[in-house]
Amino acid sequence: ETLLDTRLETSELRWTVHPPGEGQWEELSALDAELGGAVRTFEVCS
Repeated sequence: ETLLDTRLETSELRWTVHPPGEGQWEELSALDAELGGAVRTFEVCS
């Protein structure tokens, strides 16, 4: 089951940082020439 298909999005989604406070995560977006499109990753900020 796909919760949210973001493969065709061309910019940052501006998702809310979750959870509030310590140990948050954030979205990082970049273009990958080899894959031919955007790559989205999520980084834990501790």
